[in-house]
Amino acid sequence: MSRGYWGIAIWGSKDPQNLGTIWRTAHVFGAAFVARVGPIRYKHGVTPGRNGPTDTMKTYRHVPYLQFEAVGDLLEAVPFAKLVAVELDERAVPLGPFIHPERAIYLVGAEDGGIPADVLALADQIVQLPGSRCLNQAVAASIVAYDRTTKGSP
Repeated sequence: MSRGYWGIAIWGSKDPQNLGTIWRTAHVFGAAFVARVGPIRYKHGVTPGRNGPTDTMKTYRHVPYLQFEAVGDLLEAVPFAKLVAVELDERAVPLGPFIHPERAIYLVGAEDGGIPADVLALADQIVQLPGSRCLNQAVAASIVAYDRTTKGSP
Protein backbone atom coordinates (compact mmCIF):
# COMPACT_ATOMS: atom_id res chain seq x y z
CA MET A 1 0.00 0.00 0.00
CA SER A 2 1.27 3.43 -0.90
CA ARG A 3 1.89 5.97 1.85
CA GLY A 4 1.83 9.72 1.89
CA TYR A 5 0.28 11.98 -0.70
CA TRP A 6 1.24 13.48 -4.01
CA GLY A 7 0.07 15.85 -6.66
CA ILE A 8 0.95 17.05 -10.12
CA ALA A 9 1.82 20.68 -10.80
CA ILE A 10 2.36 22.15 -14.23
CA TRP A 11 4.50 25.08 -15.25
CA GLY A 12 3.99 27.09 -18.43
CA SER A 13 1.29 24.96 -19.98
CA LYS A 14 0.37 26.23 -23.41
CA ASP A 15 -2.77 24.18 -24.00
CA PRO A 16 -5.76 23.66 -21.70
CA GLN A 17 -6.15 20.14 -23.06
CA ASN A 18 -2.85 19.24 -21.39
CA LEU A 19 -4.31 20.29 -18.07
CA GLY A 20 -7.53 18.36 -18.73
CA THR A 21 -5.57 15.19 -19.48
CA ILE A 22 -3.30 15.66 -16.45
CA TRP A 23 -6.30 16.26 -14.22
CA ARG A 24 -7.95 13.05 -15.42
CA THR A 25 -4.70 11.11 -15.01
CA ALA A 26 -4.36 12.45 -11.47
CA HIS A 27 -7.82 11.13 -10.65
CA VAL A 28 -7.19 7.71 -12.18
CA PHE A 29 -3.88 7.22 -10.35
CA GLY A 30 -4.94 8.68 -7.01
CA ALA A 31 -3.25 12.09 -6.83
CA ALA A 32 -4.39 14.39 -4.04
CA PHE A 33 -4.45 17.50 -6.25
CA VAL A 34 -3.48 19.14 -9.51
CA ALA A 35 -1.95 22.62 -9.60
CA ARG A 36 -0.94 25.22 -12.12
CA VAL A 37 1.99 27.45 -11.23
CA GLY A 38 3.05 30.61 -13.04
CA PRO A 39 1.46 32.41 -15.94
CA ILE A 40 -1.34 30.97 -18.08
CA ARG A 41 -0.27 30.88 -21.71
CA TYR A 42 -3.59 30.09 -23.33
CA LYS A 43 -6.42 32.52 -24.03
CA HIS A 44 -9.14 30.84 -22.02
CA GLY A 45 -8.74 29.74 -18.43
CA VAL A 46 -9.76 26.33 -17.19
CA THR A 47 -13.37 26.02 -16.14
CA PRO A 48 -14.25 22.94 -14.10
CA GLY A 49 -16.41 20.65 -16.17
CA ARG A 50 -15.44 22.36 -19.42
CA ASN A 51 -12.04 20.95 -20.22
CA GLY A 52 -13.21 19.51 -23.51
CA PRO A 53 -12.83 15.91 -24.56
CA THR A 54 -9.96 15.20 -22.15
CA ASP A 55 -12.12 15.25 -19.00
CA THR A 56 -14.87 12.72 -19.56
CA MET A 57 -14.91 11.75 -15.85
CA LYS A 58 -15.88 15.16 -14.42
CA THR A 59 -12.63 15.08 -12.48
CA TYR A 60 -13.22 18.48 -10.91
CA ARG A 61 -15.69 16.71 -8.61
CA HIS A 62 -12.95 14.44 -7.23
CA VAL A 63 -9.53 16.11 -7.45
CA PRO A 64 -8.90 19.73 -6.39
CA TYR A 65 -7.37 22.13 -8.90
CA LEU A 66 -5.15 24.80 -7.34
CA GLN A 67 -3.55 27.87 -8.93
CA PHE A 68 -0.43 29.67 -7.74
CA GLU A 69 1.59 32.57 -9.06
CA ALA A 70 4.89 31.18 -7.74
CA VAL A 71 6.33 27.81 -6.74
CA GLY A 72 7.02 29.18 -3.25
CA ASP A 73 3.27 29.71 -2.80
CA LEU A 74 2.62 26.10 -3.83
CA LEU A 75 5.23 24.78 -1.39
CA GLU A 76 3.71 26.85 1.39
CA ALA A 77 0.22 25.48 0.64
CA VAL A 78 1.34 21.84 0.48
CA PRO A 79 3.43 21.30 3.62
CA PHE A 80 6.16 18.71 4.02
CA ALA A 81 6.11 17.66 0.37
CA LYS A 82 9.25 17.27 -1.72
CA LEU A 83 9.28 19.16 -4.99
CA VAL A 84 10.28 16.74 -7.76
CA ALA A 85 10.93 18.45 -11.09
CA VAL A 86 10.42 16.36 -14.21
CA GLU A 87 12.95 17.78 -16.64
CA LEU A 88 15.72 17.04 -19.11
CA ASP A 89 18.68 18.16 -17.04
CA GLU A 90 22.25 16.97 -16.44
CA ARG A 91 21.50 16.78 -12.68
CA ALA A 92 18.42 14.59 -13.18
CA VAL A 93 18.25 10.98 -12.08
CA PRO A 94 16.57 8.48 -14.41
CA LEU A 95 12.97 7.59 -13.60
CA GLY A 96 13.70 3.84 -13.69
CA PRO A 97 15.62 3.53 -10.40
CA PHE A 98 14.03 6.62 -8.84
CA ILE A 99 12.50 6.14 -5.38
CA HIS A 100 9.47 8.35 -4.99
CA PRO A 101 9.23 10.44 -1.81
CA GLU A 102 6.40 9.69 0.59
CA ARG A 103 4.98 13.20 0.02
CA ALA A 104 5.66 14.69 -3.40
CA ILE A 105 4.72 17.44 -5.79
CA TYR A 106 5.72 16.54 -9.34
CA LEU A 107 6.39 19.72 -11.32
CA VAL A 108 6.19 19.22 -15.09
CA GLY A 109 7.22 21.96 -17.50
CA ALA A 110 5.83 22.73 -20.93
CA GLU A 111 7.38 20.88 -23.84
CA ASP A 112 8.52 24.04 -25.57
CA GLY A 113 10.31 25.70 -22.67
CA GLY A 114 10.64 23.36 -19.75
CA ILE A 115 11.06 24.63 -16.22
CA PRO A 116 13.05 27.88 -15.82
CA ALA A 117 16.43 27.60 -14.05
CA ASP A 118 15.33 29.69 -11.05
CA VAL A 119 12.30 27.44 -10.52
CA LEU A 120 14.34 24.28 -11.11
CA ALA A 121 16.72 25.44 -8.37
CA LEU A 122 13.87 25.09 -5.85
CA ALA A 123 13.43 21.38 -6.59
CA ASP A 124 14.44 18.84 -3.98
CA GLN A 125 15.00 16.29 -6.73
CA ILE A 126 15.04 16.25 -10.53
CA VAL A 127 13.91 13.19 -12.42
CA GLN A 128 14.23 12.54 -16.14
CA LEU A 129 12.13 10.28 -18.32
CA PRO A 130 13.87 7.88 -20.72
CA GLY A 131 14.95 9.38 -24.03
CA SER A 132 16.78 12.48 -25.08
CA ARG A 133 13.80 14.48 -26.33
CA CYS A 134 11.04 16.19 -24.44
CA LEU A 135 7.56 14.74 -24.30
CA ASN A 136 4.18 16.40 -24.29
CA GLN A 137 3.42 17.81 -20.83
CA ALA A 138 0.40 15.58 -20.26
CA VAL A 139 2.27 12.48 -21.44
CA ALA A 140 5.22 13.18 -19.11
CA ALA A 141 2.90 13.74 -16.13
CA SER A 142 1.03 10.53 -16.93
CA ILE A 143 4.23 8.48 -17.07
CA VAL A 144 5.39 9.81 -13.69
CA ALA A 145 1.94 9.16 -12.15
CA TYR A 146 1.98 5.59 -13.46
CA ASP A 147 5.52 5.03 -12.19
CA ARG A 148 4.64 6.26 -8.71
CA THR A 149 1.52 4.09 -8.62
CA THR A 150 3.34 0.94 -9.69
CA LYS A 151 6.36 1.46 -7.41
CA GLY A 152 4.57 3.04 -4.47
CA SER A 153 6.44 5.15 -1.97
CA PRO A 154 8.53 4.29 1.10
